[in-house]
Amino acid sequence: MLVFAAFVPHPLIAIPDVGREHAAKIRKTLRAYRELAGELYAVHPDSVIIISPHHGMQATFNINQRPEVQIDFGKYGNLSDRETLVNDIGTGYALKESLEPELVLMATDETVLDYGSAIPLWHLLPRKRSGEGKVIPIGISGDAPEEHYRVGVRINRFIHRTAARIAVIASGDLAHGVRRSGPGTYNPKAADFNRNVQQALEARDLKKLFVLHEGLGKNEVVECGTRVLALLLGILETRAYTTRIMSSETALNVGYLSAQFVLK
Repeated sequence: MLVFAAFVPHPLIAIPDVGREHAAKIRKTLRAYRELAGELYAVHPDSVIIISPHHGMQATFNINQRPEVQIDFGKYGNLSDRETLVNDIGTGYALKESLEPELVLMATDETVLDYGSAIPLWHLLPRKRSGEGKVIPIGISGDAPEEHYRVGVRINRFIHRTAARIAVIASGDLAHGVRRSGPGTYNPKAADFNRNVQQALEARDLKKLFVLHEGLGKNEVVECGTRVLALLLGILETRAYTTRIMSSETALNVGYLSAQFVLK
């Protein structure tokens, strides 16, 4: 059963020993993380599906099947915040089987979680230090959002059939280059893109989200959130929910949106 759903960004500056003084630039995002962590804890999930655009970096959908996975930001200069999480490989394998033969979900065996998975989990799983709770890391493909939505619908069917309490966290950043000042190349269409994504979520307008993604190449917009969002919205297809925008801000020229999909 689905008990929690949220979309959050994954700014590296959200990790204290990485972001340092830059963390102050994402106060709204950090506040949203804290609120969502409380909401997630309150529903006591058995397992948390974490969907990342950077997991596995495969051309096809993939799922990590290593029994234990690690949060480790060592390569970004943080040598202290390391955690070991239990991977729910049983539920993950059952999910993989339920999608076949319609969809090949490639199994991966990675010890260290990608930052798109690790950053949200570090903030949203306060119980990780006591060894409670399990995770199911899933990576997206290079397919269009429409296909991600269809895969989400199939994952929803699986979640609906299981007695386990499942939470889903989708991780993604919005458009880069929002402002003239700051790192990276300025893109005058980035701010509009981010605003339109938020409006599409609030209006539950899938078509608008798909159209926005189709225009990425033409508008030279760089982002990693629309496919992840499409997958999450597919999981929510038959669910009654309201969209609660927790935060929306820009830091280091990247758009960060946090939202909870409050289940009814």
